[in-house]
Amino acid sequence: MGLDYSYRFRPIYTKLRPVPLAIPVADGVEEIHTVKFKCIGANRDSAAQCVLSELAELDPNELSDIIVKLKPETSNPYDSKAIAFVCCWPTDGNCTRIGYVVREVLDAVHESIREQRIVKIQFSWVKFRINWIHSGPPGFFVAINITRKKKLASCCM
Repeated sequence: MGLDYSYRFRPIYTKLRPVPLAIPVADGVEEIHTVKFKCIGANRDSAAQCVLSELAELDPNELSDIIVKLKPETSNPYDSKAIAFVCCWPTDGNCTRIGYVVREVLDAVHESIREQRIVKIQFSWVKFRINWIHSGPPGFFVAINITRKKKLASCCM
């Protein structure tokens, strides 16, 4: 059994930059960005912890089959801009809120939703952590990849 060095990691959203992938399309070039997000609040919700404990036992291929959705929560009492990550099991369609998008990127995610630019949302990983900076009590934590498209002018092809 090794030591847990998770306290040394900075929150994911502070260091990641999207890696562009250019895909040719009929009327120009479509650029795809995938960014990994830390899902906040998951360790403070017992229902989310139950779901995440089951997900943590899946292999990466099975994990990528689990449906993840973004659900804006305009009536959220803490933040009217809140966007929840919702996990849905493909077998029975049962869905559970597992956490939230970090506040620092809410405007960008809202814009992507509004402009229908989100291509894919999927789990990156689910892990149990004893201590993750500013994240509260120990529990299962999750990182989620959001892939977004950006349309470029046809002159750039």
